[in-house]
Amino acid sequence: SSSSGGCCGRQKAARRGDACDVLLAQLAQLQQQLADAHSAAEDDPLPAAFVTFRTRSALTAAVSSHHVAEAGVWKMTAAPPPDSLNWGKLGLRYWEVGLRRGVVYTVLVLLAFTYVVPVAVVQGLLQLERLQALPVIGRLVTLPGVRSLLLGVLPGLALRIFVLLLPVILYALNRRAGPVGAAQLDGWVATHFFALQVIIVFFASFITGSLFNQINVLFTQGLAPVLDRLGTGAPQTANFFILYIIFTAFIGRSFALLRPWGLFMSSIRALAARNRGRSGRRRALLMGTYRMFGPSVPEHSMMLLLALVLSVIAPLVLCAAFVFFCMALVVETYNWVWVFRRPYEGGGRLWKQMFRHVFIALYVFQIIMAALLIVKRFVWVALLVPLFFVTALVQHIGSKLLQRSWDVLSVRAAHELDVQDRQEALMSLAASQQPQLAGKLAGNSALAAQGGDGLAGQPHAGGGAGLAAGLAAVSTGAA
Repeated sequence: SSSSGGCCGRQKAARRGDACDVLLAQLAQLQQQLADAHSAAEDDPLPAAFVTFRTRSALTAAVSSHHVAEAGVWKMTAAPPPDSLNWGKLGLRYWEVGLRRGVVYTVLVLLAFTYVVPVAVVQGLLQLERLQALPVIGRLVTLPGVRSLLLGVLPGLALRIFVLLLPVILYALNRRAGPVGAAQLDGWVATHFFALQVIIVFFASFITGSLFNQINVLFTQGLAPVLDRLGTGAPQTANFFILYIIFTAFIGRSFALLRPWGLFMSSIRALAARNRGRSGRRRALLMGTYRMFGPSVPEHSMMLLLALVLSVIAPLVLCAAFVFFCMALVVETYNWVWVFRRPYEGGGRLWKQMFRHVFIALYVFQIIMAALLIVKRFVWVALLVPLFFVTALVQHIGSKLLQRSWDVLSVRAAHELDVQDRQEALMSLAASQQPQLAGKLAGNSALAAQGGDGLAGQPHAGGGAGLAAGLAAVSTGAA
């Protein structure tokens, strides 16, 4: 047994020696590749760079400092994590990003006008009076079941299909605009998606629906009687939005909970990864669990806008909105806790979007309320004028108080995160039975929380060099 044990010991020692040789050879190869990449970068420089820091406190101080007298030379932000960084757009200068975003805004304007046409057509075709005039469809419309389907499901389904196509188009457009990371891309998509929903879902549907309700008066008596009767046509159009909110609450949230499209794509990935082993199948299945915030945040903001604006016209919309938010609370909580994974940590940057969306909803609510009261010839409508100034003042004060907290992490919060990282590193070293490293980390305050945060930015001017992205050099909490 001793001879066999000695043979086994020699084999393990030989394997250990072979592994060390292989790893040293790989390390030498990586060092050579790094040297070649460094020389290639010196020959062909990019208007991009990154700076790494040991602690978040140093990062916060660097981001909030004024480095150059000319504000147009440097644009510095906290760097996103490496896995959410848009590596292909690091070489873009700031004016190039601005030019690309201008092209995106032009495409968005054309997209809004393109979407208004099918929405208006749907609103016109779904008027039951016009459907009843058709030869074949008129008989079907008179059936009780078909009539209920047309009134309750078909309008919301048609508008919902148009809306669901927008996030796919917006992500494809904004990826080419040069965002630094996934968080910035998600913020752009959330802003554009909410703006398009306000134009398409609310204004296009509301105006076209109200006009189609009074289309006969428009052709027979002119424009002035239509403006007088919009007060009567608006409540009829509000019924469509109530049914749309209920449709989104029950059918839309049910599909979000069941995720049939996700089930189909997971089945396709599972079939494609049959020969990859257990780990390969697991990675293939987890690919479909990532979800961005861009589609969901504007949808909730849009429901809030519809509830506020239409509460003056049809107060029953508040009950429909309450049902939607109750359903959304249950479904979104379950999905984000048990199903979805976040592709990035934005640090609450979308709160800025939500704050802006709420005040846009308030402005639209006040405008529609004033317009409706003017149409109804309310005498004291001038009393609403101070309300606009009060709302604008509250938004200005709130933005001024919260803007710095949204953009820059406070020094105190950064210090608390550094202390937390240090404690987690100590616990990890103690659990892995490395007391020497743990004692060294505990005794050396300079090694507290070696987080891999970076300082990032982009040059404003075409010829100026600037920071474009950040790279996490050391994992958070590493020793």
